Amino acid sequence: QQRPVRPLPAMCASAGPEREVMPVTRRTALGLAGLGPLLPYLPVPEARASTPLGPREVISDLAATVLGEPVTDPRIILRNALPKSLHENPIVAVEDLILGLGSKNNLRSAAGSRSIAQSEVTYENVNTLDLGALESGVRKAQSAVRRDYDAILAAFPADNRQPAAKLLVEMEYALSGWNAQLDSGVKYDQGTVTDLKNDLLNITSQMQGLLVSKDSIAAMVPPEYSSLPQLRGRAVVELKVRDVSMGGEMLPMTLVLDGLNAPVTAGNFAKLVQSKFYDGMTIQRADGFVVQTGESAKPTSTIPLEVRYQGEVTPEYGMSKEELGLMRKQVVLPFNALGTLAMARQEFESNSGNSQIFFLQKESEVTPAGANMLDGNYAVFGYVVEGAEHINRLAVDDVIQSARVVYGADNLTA
Repeated sequence: QQRPVRPLPAMCASAGPEREVMPVTRRTALGLAGLGPLLPYLPVPEARASTPLGPREVISDLAATVLGEPVTDPRIILRNALPKSLHENPIVAVEDLILGLGSKNNLRSAAGSRSIAQSEVTYENVNTLDLGALESGVRKAQSAVRRDYDAILAAFPADNRQPAAKLLVEMEYALSGWNAQLDSGVKYDQGTVTDLKNDLLNITSQMQGLLVSKDSIAAMVPPEYSSLPQLRGRAVVELKVRDVSMGGEMLPMTLVLDGLNAPVTAGNFAKLVQSKFYDGMTIQRADGFVVQTGESAKPTSTIPLEVRYQGEVTPEYGMSKEELGLMRKQVVLPFNALGTLAMARQEFESNSGNSQIFFLQKESEVTPAGANMLDGNYAVFGYVVEGAEHINRLAVDDVIQSARVVYGADNLTA
């Protein structure tokens, strides 16, 4: 059945002569979204040859049906991206306790006494500060780390056990200091609690990245791509962008790169960050749909499209979700969160990623969380876990002051 096409937003107006757009059918909707053979009806300007999809409106029921509410918290997405066999690791239980610090009734639903399920845990659930719950929660988290110390470390591959132990000691030390301050009567406001929680959650995220051995990650990459840089684990990048349009305010963001599921894409970006490639670069696109940067005259490596699907042992390389015929298959790293970080590429060439990256700004009819047309067609390799609210403030010509790998550089191959 054919349905009429709604007008495209003005920001999507393409260069060149106007062309008639044919009615939308299930087949042609993908073309209108930039994923199918009808893209010539919506030409892409030459200046934006390597770009993610524009917010082209399509009929929303063409998205794959997904049961249940999608997870939109980037930290929970990253945790769920671990192999299912690792979801019961004790460090996951510790992370739950940390997420609940300061929340009333230790992560209880406002509607009743039912505990919030893993997929429902978000920062919105823990915004109400309860000092009694905070004190109790800190003690429980510290006790869990001490009690399960050996069990937590035993779950890590031998080659990752030493760095995991270092992080676990760091976590226990932070919890101990926090507990001592609470005992002495120090009162915390919500902002301080959030900052301290984020520090602890950064540690748990880093530890999760050590649950898979580097050899196992290396084995996922096909031989033809084995010479490319790889991130064999996770890394944390601190990004600072100067808001030129608002008086030069510095906007800090923390990114977690997931080399467990996108080792080549994350490795390519981490290597560029290490070389200070992005320092001084401007934001080149900010249209309410994505924020994009990375276009440069400097030569960079070309990398393949890399997407891992749920239930699969390795990522798929070189072919999009549409080309593989996996339109209803769910990806491990979805475009669900504000600040989802992905690699741009040319519209018709899957293996054309280089230095151009983009952050998802908001949902549109093309990108409803859990069922969108970006999943599987662009390679997600990380998320903004702190400072994501700044994404919507960024504008063209804002300047990247610096990008630095602050954790995980040792997971990067040359």
